[in-house]
Amino acid sequence: MTSTLKFLIIFALLILFLLVMGVTPSAAWLSLPVLVAVQLLMMLAIGIVLASVVPFLPDLKLIIDNLMMVLMFVFGILFDISSLPEGMKAYLYLNPMAGMIESYRFVLLDGVWPDWLFLAKLVLLSTVGLMVGLGLLHRYDRIYVKVI
Repeated sequence: MTSTLKFLIIFALLILFLLVMGVTPSAAWLSLPVLVAVQLLMMLAIGIVLASVVPFLPDLKLIIDNLMMVLMFVFGILFDISSLPEGMKAYLYLNPMAGMIESYRFVLLDGVWPDWLFLAKLVLLSTVGLMVGLGLLHRYDRIYVKVI
């Protein structure tokens, strides 16, 4: 939740920067709360699944930290994925965050509504991940005390 609060502050600064730079808000900006909610659900699902597994594999935390840094640069934060060759796009879109970043880019810069089908699939996938993570936490609840 702390990271979400930081994200919202930085996101507000981004919106302010876009307005100062002359980007005019469009009706598609009304979808921004939906995008933030979908991203929060996805991060919650990933976080709970990892939280249920990391106590058993503590070295996984180091791998995840470094992998997140690499993924930030590889999956479209600093460049537009749509400008890449088709063969590379398929691999990059395996990361659901690449589609989220593209959705933000479409809404904020192009004034285009996001792909609602993609968001629905992501909500479904995140909900399943959340249920799996909560199930794992519940199943191993008594074992965590012994492991930690």
